[in-house]
Amino acid sequence: MNQPKTLPRLTALRWWAALAVYASHVGGNYGVTYAWLVPGGAIGVGFFFVLSGFVLTWSVPDGDTPRRFWRRRFARIYPATFVSNIAALIMVALSVSGPSATPLGTIGALTLTQTWAPGRTSPGFSANGVTWSLGCEAFFYVLFPAVFAWASRRTTRLVACLTGTLLVAELVLTLVLNHAGRPLVPYYWPLLRLPEFLLGIALAIAISRGWRPRLHGPACFAALAFAWWADLTFREFSQLEALVAVPAAAAVIVWAATSDITGAPSRVLTGRWAVRLGEWSFSFYLVHSLVLDAVYGEQHAIDGWQAGVLAFPLAVACTAALHYGVELPMQRRINRRGDKSAATGQSVRVG
Repeated sequence: MNQPKTLPRLTALRWWAALAVYASHVGGNYGVTYAWLVPGGAIGVGFFFVLSGFVLTWSVPDGDTPRRFWRRRFARIYPATFVSNIAALIMVALSVSGPSATPLGTIGALTLTQTWAPGRTSPGFSANGVTWSLGCEAFFYVLFPAVFAWASRRTTRLVACLTGTLLVAELVLTLVLNHAGRPLVPYYWPLLRLPEFLLGIALAIAISRGWRPRLHGPACFAALAFAWWADLTFREFSQLEALVAVPAAAAVIVWAATSDITGAPSRVLTGRWAVRLGEWSFSFYLVHSLVLDAVYGEQHAIDGWQAGVLAFPLAVACTAALHYGVELPMQRRINRRGDKSAATGQSVRVG
């Protein structure tokens, strides 16, 4: 694909999506009565799933191979995720409220498979519970080379029609599972979140081929605000209300990407710190819940909103430590070793 590889607006938006998840956990888990904060979690995670498919497709290098792709993805997410899970297990050993540990759940967390067996309640999360979404991402990564190879050789219309069909299927299955009393299955199960990732792939392919819809930033963000309201209003439908955010998230991503391509100015989303915070967003996502647990405390000595305020600067500090101390150096080291190995071997092309 011939297009600019850097999309600063999309990088910056990652921070705001992670911040929405933070607000959701403050509003839903720590005794805070501000229910209006809660929808941020579902919307932020859905945004990340669509964005993941878009960015991975957009940044595929020429001559890439499945082995190189999977190595890059492992280097990108696993070391920091592993460290965050170990930190959570240490908190369990110290009897800090929040994290939990069961043998099976811990194995699932460390292997990113914990989200494959959701029931009527949350999956058997152990250690750092937020890593459930990375279990979904790991499944998406396994499929990506084959999906990209297929989609990149098909017409944009065919890819769009198939993606739309799968999104409708996700909606129908969500309705069925809600009616059957299993509302959390469509929220956590990787197979039923896959269409959101595929939507990102389809959007990136369309834009790389010249599709330029006329979208206005304020209207796109207004659509996200509507999705937030819908999520808040129809909470009893679990994943169903989160699906309302998928078109809005897609619109925001397309607007941001096309604005970056055309070079439209933006002091808010293309500034140095806006982009840097976006680069920190993954580490922030991994540490924020653990820091909230530590600050709120086993004895709940402070109110939830106070925990949210006090935990934020500490979470940012832990984010920087994880990002610069683990995420970046391990990513570079693993990729460097892989590049040396690739120089002496051959692999199958991705696309």
